[in-house]
Amino acid sequence: MGFWPVSAARSLALRYATLEAMPPLSSGSSSPSSSSGSSPSGTHRSKLGDGRPAAASSSNSSGSGDGAASPAAPEQRERPRYPPFDPHVHGVLYMLRAEDMEKLKKREGGYVLKDMEVQTYDGRRVIAQSFVSAPLAMLPVEVAPTEKYMRALREGAADNYLDPLHQAWLSSVETVSSAGLGAEYFNTPSKFIAYGFLAIVALMVVGFFVQH
Repeated sequence: MGFWPVSAARSLALRYATLEAMPPLSSGSSSPSSSSGSSPSGTHRSKLGDGRPAAASSSNSSGSGDGAASPAAPEQRERPRYPPFDPHVHGVLYMLRAEDMEKLKKREGGYVLKDMEVQTYDGRRVIAQSFVSAPLAMLPVEVAPTEKYMRALREGAADNYLDPLHQAWLSSVETVSSAGLGAEYFNTPSKFIAYGFLAIVALMVVGFFVQH
């Protein structure tokens, strides 16, 4: 789950919700967005299911702020290092103005916006938009999250009174220091593609000068 403070968010009258599907979202001036972090006053809590995040922040799931770790398809992914007690992801749903959503889209590098259907605890279904890791921004291996990142998630969950079982799971996840992170926290496909492109350009420049 990612999280960030959302400016000018309007309260969406929802409690907890469960992720069910990702149908198309009709266009409109405002769109529901979801997050698991700190929320403006009056924003309500939500619960998103099936273990996938319904929103992501500029940090990845490791909290390094570079690559974005994201679960693979069900038939491809291995058992996570820290499986949740409850097979749901909890978060907060926001109603954002279109201009605020555009600001978030510019800020959230490495993600694509997808539409998801969520079901509230009282049975209602709502379409929400979520930032999901782009394939080239996903880390190839699971890594332990940083303490700074998990502290933000835990504090956000507590501030929004999210499900106690979910908070207990967040507290159980082991973390690492943000200082001195290894290469596995940054080795995304996009990084290697960029390095490969630079290497090709360098070879072309060298070849040009050799010929002339």
